[in-house]
Amino acid sequence: MSPKILLAAALMSAALSADVTLFDFGDAAAVAALASKDVEIEAVKGSAGPALRVKTGTSYTWPSIYIRQAGGWDLSAYGQIQIPLENLQNKPVTVFCRVDSQPRAGGGKRLSRIFRVLVEGERSEVLRIPLLPMNNASGLKASDFFGMRGMPFLGADGMYCDQILEVVVYVDQPKESHLLEYGNPVASGSAASLNIPEKPFPFIDAFGQFIHRSWPGKVKDEADLKARFGQETADLASHPRPSSWNKWGGWAQGPALQATGFFRAEKYEGKWWLVDPDGRLFFSHGIDCVTTGDSTPLDDRQTWFASLPAEDGPFAAAFGKYKSHMSGYHYYNREVKTLSFLKVNLMRKYPGDWQEAFIARALERLPSWGLNTIANWSRPEIYLRRQVPYTATLGTWGPEIAGSSGYWGKFKDVFHPDFRANLVKRLANHPSLGDPWCLGFFVDNELAWGDETSLALGALLSPATQPAKIAFVEDLKKKYGDIQKLNAQWGTTAASWDEFLAKEQKPDAVKARADLRAFYTRLARVYFQTIRDCLKAAAPKQLYLGCRFAWDNDLAIAASRDFCDVVSFNIYAKSPLEKGKALAAAGDKPLIIGEFHFGALDRGQFHTGLVAVKDQAERAATYTRYVTDALKHPNLVGTHWFQFMDSPTLGRALDGENYQIGFVDNCDTPYAEIVAASRALGQTMYAVRSKK
Repeated sequence: MSPKILLAAALMSAALSADVTLFDFGDAAAVAALASKDVEIEAVKGSAGPALRVKTGTSYTWPSIYIRQAGGWDLSAYGQIQIPLENLQNKPVTVFCRVDSQPRAGGGKRLSRIFRVLVEGERSEVLRIPLLPMNNASGLKASDFFGMRGMPFLGADGMYCDQILEVVVYVDQPKESHLLEYGNPVASGSAASLNIPEKPFPFIDAFGQFIHRSWPGKVKDEADLKARFGQETADLASHPRPSSWNKWGGWAQGPALQATGFFRAEKYEGKWWLVDPDGRLFFSHGIDCVTTGDSTPLDDRQTWFASLPAEDGPFAAAFGKYKSHMSGYHYYNREVKTLSFLKVNLMRKYPGDWQEAFIARALERLPSWGLNTIANWSRPEIYLRRQVPYTATLGTWGPEIAGSSGYWGKFKDVFHPDFRANLVKRLANHPSLGDPWCLGFFVDNELAWGDETSLALGALLSPATQPAKIAFVEDLKKKYGDIQKLNAQWGTTAASWDEFLAKEQKPDAVKARADLRAFYTRLARVYFQTIRDCLKAAAPKQLYLGCRFAWDNDLAIAASRDFCDVVSFNIYAKSPLEKGKALAAAGDKPLIIGEFHFGALDRGQFHTGLVAVKDQAERAATYTRYVTDALKHPNLVGTHWFQFMDSPTLGRALDGENYQIGFVDNCDTPYAEIVAASRALGQTMYAVRSKK
């Protein structure tokens, strides 16, 4: 459960308890016995009392300290854990904390919750972990609210506060050492008590909103919903697109460069920029998923709804069916009935041709909101109106590397001839080929790049017929010649190359590391080069915008920079600078952020999304900071927010995401705070970016 559930679930304060120190870094004997991994620790006197000086290593994925006590802690009387942090070096670092809990009475599984905070160079922060209870007198439990990430009443970050087992403080995958001081971890504040109504079900109203609380902007009836249209029409009229923009959203008042008729990337006065078709400098301030949103499953949830529209009535188009393929998800491999409350509300709000009205309104909103790019996952019916520049997207298709793995699926086998052939087919009739309104093409998204050996290991764990494995073995044959030379280096025992090819097993990761990294590099380069060649053959004047790294490593990034016109990252953090090492690994290339967001729980949603903030005011302020940090970075040429609308309150059918991450809610009402922040940035972004 997120800290913002304090508002979303109407938590009530209980009696205050005296603060309790979970671990005293002033106790030399305790510090000597403190469990840690890949860190050097020293008890010191910090600026505010006892502290632990921590120097992180780079050999372990998560250099950590493990704070424990026999029997764990009963912190059910407290509201939060606080850990003071001080960064002793002049470089930012994100510090993570994992808290493990389990019900003291037994019968419940161990829960792990992760929290983090960015500590700027030579600055101090406090890592705050909310103690939000999973236990409650009503008997409600997480399994009662299946198919969504965040739950009403119980939230997404709830713990068994009566038995906190362990607090782990760590840095995630550091490429270099960091020097920090941790103050004593302290449990403080009053316990949160969940205000669960006597009858919690149903808890979703006819508009898809949470029934059991109110908030600014909540729709009360259809008249209220329709009145919003007129109110917003007046608002848009009073906030026209920035006068400093040309028709593309480029900097009309800025320097005039060569006009090529298409978007391109160019370095100008020490900073990378996009350049619009008329030769004006362009920063891509965009938003993903300009669509009519996702649907939520209805199966097994009948008691959750106060009312549902008739399937054969005027809202029939909002119903559908969906079969999720997300392993581990509640509806995995089941075809379920779905409903889009957003579509229902759009039909209520825009009578007649509601889809055409929604498209027209979206194309009014974007420039008024200071946004000049329709970004990934958006509807062609909208961006092909060619009123706002856009990014095109396509995915590679074909056989996978059987031994690979990843959140969204296995990695494609780039050595299989179908990899190139399918890409050529997909490009052949793409509607964005040769379109000057198209910034360029993203190809694939959030691939499972893993570490610097993962794809090579995936090839080795595949059958002998796997083209990637055959290519790897051919490389090894060229290098070693005799199989016995490979055995001597890797510690393997294959009697022949055919036997080696037939085996599906991991080698010693240390002994084989150089060869694994070499093949990983080759595979990554073949991936990016094949796409670059196919794309440039089909669209020679348009940009290749990369694969939108979410998980990456230096080898994959290095391969991308040699073939992509722009290297792209999805960076879910409060600042893109938190991913500074990855951005630096791309070298002197233009970079673009394909996804980022923040969410709060003060407007009826049950999950904040991947980066939590306190409320809508903080969301707007964090948005301003994020985009401003990007504007000041010499290589970043754009930021694309994910996404246009909130996730469905009860979770999207794909994977249960029910995040408060939209510029509009599920009733199509804009969030005034983030819209105002975006508008302000649209007015000032060129002045900010061009400042020397």
